[in-house]
Amino acid sequence: SSSRQSSVDSLDFSHSFALYGNEYDASMDPEFHARLAADEDKRRRNTAASARFRVKKKLREQTLEKTAKDMTAKAEALEGRVKELELEIKWLRSLIVEKDSKLLEVERPKKQSKKDEEDKCDAEELEDEQPQESISNDQTAQEAPN
Repeated sequence: SSSRQSSVDSLDFSHSFALYGNEYDASMDPEFHARLAADEDKRRRNTAASARFRVKKKLREQTLEKTAKDMTAKAEALEGRVKELELEIKWLRSLIVEKDSKLLEVERPKKQSKKDEEDKCDAEELEDEQPQESISNDQTAQEAPN
């Protein structure tokens, strides 16, 4: 109330208006004072709202800047990790090629010998089965006369 009064007192109301041919002093009109007080209150509320908006805007901008900084750091870290993994892949591929070429040189003769061994094993299994059957037939034949 005192701030309203001081703002109203600070205005110069020494001038008079002519209203319907009569001289009218605006400083004596209660509606005029009410409008001035309402305008002053509106300005004060608007100033406070603007200040709140500026504070919120600043906080929002700081949050966005922090988020952008964090995301940039995360992206850089991920890019570094990608480079590490790419180097690891190249290294592993070179190891595979190195080992594979050695294995290919050694395995080619082995593959042939393995195939030969498998064929031999199959042949031996067939041979092993045939004599067993004949032995069992011989045993049954020997057992029968007794």
